[in-house]
Amino acid sequence: PFPVTRHTARTDYDLPVSPYQIEASLSIVVTGANGQLGRALLTRLAGMGHPKVRALVRSERAGATVEALGLDPAPEIQIVDYTSPREMEAALEGADAVIHLVGIIKESPGTHYIDAHEHTCHALALAANRASVSRAPITTASPRRAGPRYRSLMTASRRP
Repeated sequence: PFPVTRHTARTDYDLPVSPYQIEASLSIVVTGANGQLGRALLTRLAGMGHPKVRALVRSERAGATVEALGLDPAPEIQIVDYTSPREMEAALEGADAVIHLVGIIKESPGTHYIDAHEHTCHALALAANRASVSRAPITTASPRRAGPRYRSLMTASRRP
């Protein structure tokens, strides 16, 4: 249902968001809200006075990171399992747009690229479709040294 667009990665993280690009009436959900890009986006949206922002995070600790930003207006914080279409659908209830910023840079014993990148995008696509979300931009950071089993779609399409 959503077109896939490939973009070149930015490195400066100066998010060029203006009030003309985001309508104040939109209800926006930000996944990965506690990460570097998520915090920058939440800060920019709050600075614009955007009143309808929901920040999705994986844990209470991540939620505390968002809360510590002290944003006004403060986003609504929800803890979810990004790989669960059912939880994601509930979290997207009433949203007009979702900005998906979930991902990992390095695998650990309990965290794998396929879960963080591919499974979360799959769950989001199912949930957004069911919740009738009209806009869903997705970003992903893909490590160049990921093994074939864990390559994201973006990495796999750029074979080294």
